[in-house]
Amino acid sequence: MYKVKHLTESLEAKELNVCDAAVLIKSTISSLQKIRSETENMNNLINSAKITAQSFGVDSETDFNHYHRKRPKRLDENIDNSVLYELLNVYRQHFNLVLDTLINLTSSNLNVFVETIQPIYKILSVPLKVNTSQDFSEAFSLFPPMSVGAKLLDYDTAAAEWEILGHLCVNENLKCLDVLQKSEEVKHILPWAIWFCRLSFTSPVTAASSERTFSKLKHIKHNLRSTITSNRLSSLMILSCEKDIVDKLDIDSVVTKWSLPNKEEYNYIIIYNL
Repeated sequence: MYKVKHLTESLEAKELNVCDAAVLIKSTISSLQKIRSETENMNNLINSAKITAQSFGVDSETDFNHYHRKRPKRLDENIDNSVLYELLNVYRQHFNLVLDTLINLTSSNLNVFVETIQPIYKILSVPLKVNTSQDFSEAFSLFPPMSVGAKLLDYDTAAAEWEILGHLCVNENLKCLDVLQKSEEVKHILPWAIWFCRLSFTSPVTAASSERTFSKLKHIKHNLRSTITSNRLSSLMILSCEKDIVDKLDIDSVVTKWSLPNKEEYNYIIIYNL
């Protein structure tokens, strides 16, 4: 199930946008359906698992015969009508049930996801197409009420700016990230186009980051550190959640910058006391 694991890790990426997420989920479903339809690939996966178990000193065939009760002898003497109760057949059937469940659940979630973001997906689908003011009205309605997009009243302006941006993005191998980069280059003349791109690319695909933030809270504020101010707690939470950025910081330069104001203040106190 490494494909599902890869999908989960990819959906948690900060740079992922909603349109690319939909394409990623579709490709994963197609890959799972291909595995489901090919018996030889399924047998190869089971044989790989047998080899892995053998490396740990586990005999798969012996365990299978020991823990799985054999079926009674066939009543029909015709071999073609008999059922082979072997390791490959049994586990292939189990894997097929797991794959069917994954495909059905992922497909249903994808349908709900695409239906929700359909206005944004329609506008950001590459190559860029001409969209109406009604399309932008529906798209901006998905963003938070206090965002910049909520202040837009003239959707015809946004549609016109997006049409101009589409003429600037004529590359055949265009990606959604290229659209954002191009809109950044012309943000002074196409302000609403860049705001739409920013809102679309900053919308979280999953809630994993938010859930991870609450998980970090119990590691920072516990019974030994219960009396802590809100500012200090907020700063520690940011440092803990953005650990990948904090690890790249030069601690010596940070300490040096922090010590300079304190040193000046300390000298001022000494002079004042004198």
